[in-house]
Amino acid sequence: MLFKYLIRYLLYPILLIITFGFSYHSLNNADRSLAYDIGTHALTMVSLLMLIEMLIPLRGTWKATRSNFWRRDLPFIIIGSIGIKTADYIIAFIDKAIDFIQITTLAHLPFLLGVILAILITDFITYWIHRACHEEKGRIGRFLWRIHMPHHMPKQVNIVMQTNAHPINLFIGRTTFFLPLFFLGFSPEVIFTVAIITNLQALVSHFNVDIRVGWLNYILIGTELHRYHHSAKSSEAKNFGIVTSIWDQLFGTFYYNPGEIPESLGLEDTDLYPKETNIIGLMIYPFTRNK
Repeated sequence: MLFKYLIRYLLYPILLIITFGFSYHSLNNADRSLAYDIGTHALTMVSLLMLIEMLIPLRGTWKATRSNFWRRDLPFIIIGSIGIKTADYIIAFIDKAIDFIQITTLAHLPFLLGVILAILITDFITYWIHRACHEEKGRIGRFLWRIHMPHHMPKQVNIVMQTNAHPINLFIGRTTFFLPLFFLGFSPEVIFTVAIITNLQALVSHFNVDIRVGWLNYILIGTELHRYHHSAKSSEAKNFGIVTSIWDQLFGTFYYNPGEIPESLGLEDTDLYPKETNIIGLMIYPFTRNK
């Protein structure tokens, strides 16, 4: 089918062009709020990708369903917004005092160089935090896994479940993304552009549609790589980066199986945890002593 073929190989480049065009338009309109435009870009991408998911899903069993939406996904979206909003208030407070605690200023860098450097820095931090959530031992490791684990409970990967996570997990992700960029003195234009690129990659990574990028998998984390991060097989559940796969390749956690998809998603030992629809149980689980 021609439509599927075009989507498979052309959709991702089109999404990148849209994102870069959106960045250019926002940065060249002084009266626009960049914070508002981050949300506008995310909402646009979510709407577009959800529509395509409904038309040509990679796997029908991975599709978002009404039951999962009302019983699992929507509660996570509502509760997760608490973690995100709390992080935003703290980030805004620190931003006002940034002149007193700024480590250096990288605002003078050429725009493209600043974007690339900022992506490498934020993804390096995210990579190690994400990897620690999966591999760290002891009390800290157990806590990190328990706030991250709800994201891995679904046996589906799609756009709707992308934000399924404990609000503390979302809070950590939000603050460790923005604060280092503020501390290092990147320009607002660079931070904005890196934010919408990261949003795009996070959404595309959970996209239940057959899109392929070939050699770009050795630079960027996308659908083909992140699906395996959600594999029920621990030997496949690698690829901890969000935007770039460079750190996974450097630190030995890169897993790429071209043209194939995981046999099953989710967790192997689900009986050890509260059910994925037991939202309250999952919220308090990180603070319990259960092994």
